[in-house]
Amino acid sequence: MNKKKLIILEKILLLGLIFYVPVDIINGFLIEKFNISISLFYKFSIVFLMMLLSFNKKIAQYFIIINILILLFLIHFLISENFLISVLGLDWMIKFMLIFISYLYFSSLNLKQFKRNSLIFIKYSFLFYVFNFTIGAFGFGYNTYSDNEGVKGFFYAMNEVAIGVLICGGILQMIFISSRYYLLFLFVSFLVIFIGVLSSTKVMFIGALIIFLSFLYIHVSNSINNKRINKKTFFLFITVLIILPILILFSFYYAYYLTNIFNRLQYFYNKLDILTFVFSNRNVYAKMALDLFLNDYNSIEILFGSGILWTYAFDGINMVEIDLIDFLMSYGLFGVFITYGFYIFIVLKNQFKKRIYYRYTNIIMILVLCISLTAGHVLNSGHAGIFLGLLMSFCNAKRRKNEDISSIKYVP
Repeated sequence: MNKKKLIILEKILLLGLIFYVPVDIINGFLIEKFNISISLFYKFSIVFLMMLLSFNKKIAQYFIIINILILLFLIHFLISENFLISVLGLDWMIKFMLIFISYLYFSSLNLKQFKRNSLIFIKYSFLFYVFNFTIGAFGFGYNTYSDNEGVKGFFYAMNEVAIGVLICGGILQMIFISSRYYLLFLFVSFLVIFIGVLSSTKVMFIGALIIFLSFLYIHVSNSINNKRINKKTFFLFITVLIILPILILFSFYYAYYLTNIFNRLQYFYNKLDILTFVFSNRNVYAKMALDLFLNDYNSIEILFGSGILWTYAFDGINMVEIDLIDFLMSYGLFGVFITYGFYIFIVLKNQFKKRIYYRYTNIIMILVLCISLTAGHVLNSGHAGIFLGLLMSFCNAKRRKNEDISSIKYVP
């Protein structure tokens, strides 16, 4: 493919990335009103362009992806003897491969392309997230829960959106605090925390606080270690000491008086034991699934799972909604090794790098990993997967003129 065509395809892909979140907003409206989805074709087009633009540089990795999917399909077909069931059983693994493809695409870019494409994608995505939840706060769109609690705007799958917001907000916070744009860092931090409060989701609110406080600790401790406590850093520290208690009090005020979230939590706390309350009943389904895995699975199924066949054993349940358990049941020990092994490899790769950027990215990645061990739609998310792949690629952005990703600065 000649250089001119590559440039045109890059521009088309970048435009597609800019409108990635708005398409999911429109898609949520169409699903709720007309039960029509347009996002599958749109996301397939983006992933296809990513593969096309990075294939020549990542042939071996794409060969591995194709062979993994073929292997799982053949084994599940031998187990089920049903072609359609075997194809449907690949759904979650294909969604995980979206993360891998996004990672491969962004990793294939040189530093200049990586800085431009990733920052444009993250910046516009975050702006559209803020727009969606802002109009949701004014009564447009839908509620997070069926009993009119929480705000999700026009999005359909709130759990997946929560991961997207945390990653986009986290990357912007990382860039702003590293570039010493402290007011922008505080502003984005406030927006992510407030979106978490609006949505009434534990994952987003607690995750936003963890990222904010962790980034602040890393930055201040790094400044102390390097003996570089300047006026800006001191101002940031004092401002946080003043604002954080006010922010937390406001969040609790909103959650208590303007939503019904505390009543909902109290109802479930009184009705259920503490573990079931924390896991929102997922632990019950997890125990049922693990009992099936340990007692009924044969050697082949333990190694490679049973696709979607295991869900037929539970009436009305098509997934546990804890990623680790869902991957174990569907793809066995092999699937868990492929997914979590790759993820942990990237975390360890970051851990051995000295630049402070990698400490920031690892905070977000470890947080997302912990969420996937307690909830679903994280490593098999059709919405957040592309953001997670981008986040992973920060550890692998190609150097250019002895630079690496720590040279990324925000220019207003």
